[in-house]
Amino acid sequence: MLNYTETTTISTIVSVMPLSPSQCRPLVTDHASSVVSYAIGPINPTQITTLHAHLSTGDECSLFIPTQIPSSMLTHPVFKEGYEWGYLESHAEEEEWSVPKLVNELYQNLADLWRSKQDPDFYPWTLGFLLGELANIVEWDKPLALTGLAHFCFLLPLFTQEHPVDWPRYEPYHPAYLHDHAVKAYRARVRCYREQGKSYDEAQRLALHVDM
Repeated sequence: MLNYTETTTISTIVSVMPLSPSQCRPLVTDHASSVVSYAIGPINPTQITTLHAHLSTGDECSLFIPTQIPSSMLTHPVFKEGYEWGYLESHAEEEEWSVPKLVNELYQNLADLWRSKQDPDFYPWTLGFLLGELANIVEWDKPLALTGLAHFCFLLPLFTQEHPVDWPRYEPYHPAYLHDHAVKAYRARVRCYREQGKSYDEAQRLALHVDM
């Protein structure tokens, strides 16, 4: 298992006016360079905080929140519904998860989200659901969850931001292409470790790019 350092904060949920997707766009100042250099691996701990969220069951869950998510999103009532559903209904531990399966699911959910952008509530609900599902995964496989969270942060600006002015002309700017490119590069690293005699699970861990 990999070792990580956590950054923890406590937030309180309050009600606010609903937000549209255009109002919830994350701020990324070095988007072009970060996308070009991206490789699948766990998120840098300095890029997340922890939200101790209350559930309707009376329990709590700990959501790992990317710092690029506006604080106003965390107080959205539909976001709360989404993370509770994702945390309680995902049954993540019962599924046979792998890194490619998780990042592919994240891509598909965000693609579905953007196709449904005419519904303003679907945006905060889906983000909440994905973060709730990852909170479930954290409880039994933290490296996998942090890897999913990094891919979530990689994909979200691709769906919500315009083509950066400093984007390299030779690089296609499209979520599907960039997601597939990252997955193929990861699978190639896994194959290299498998050829060295590593088990599939060990190869998956060794193939992760660790940005610490």
